[in-house]
Amino acid sequence: MRKKTSYEIRHVYSENENAFDGIIWLGAYRADKSRYTVRLVRVRYGKVWREYITNGLDPEQLSIQEIVTFYARRWDIEMAFKLAKRELELHLFWSSKTTVILQQVWAVRIISQILRAMDLEIVSRASVDLFDISMALMVQYIPQ
Repeated sequence: MRKKTSYEIRHVYSENENAFDGIIWLGAYRADKSRYTVRLVRVRYGKVWREYITNGLDPEQLSIQEIVTFYARRWDIEMAFKLAKRELELHLFWSSKTTVILQQVWAVRIISQILRAMDLEIVSRASVDLFDISMALMVQYIPQ
């Protein structure tokens, strides 16, 4: 959610010093037509608050932990696309023939899986956080 997003809290499911879970109307200061009913979940990690918005309004069907996990998995997917498009340059196709394009896509998928496995091995051996390893530098220096 952007910093100056206007919203109105409509219902609070739970709230404590480390989490908030409730229903809000986005666009609280606009005409009724522009309001959207969504669920806002805030979770504190140390001193940092993370906010998640979802259209899954029922906390019995979608818990706070599940929301956090789904967003984390979504970020993993975005990072995989970044690896394929930016680091492995899948944004350019070598041919217009379907067979060659599919071969290129599969080759990039295989290479990205190998790189991810190497990344996890380095993280494990060095006992560091996954985000401490630069995938761009790995792609650059592995051929050497």
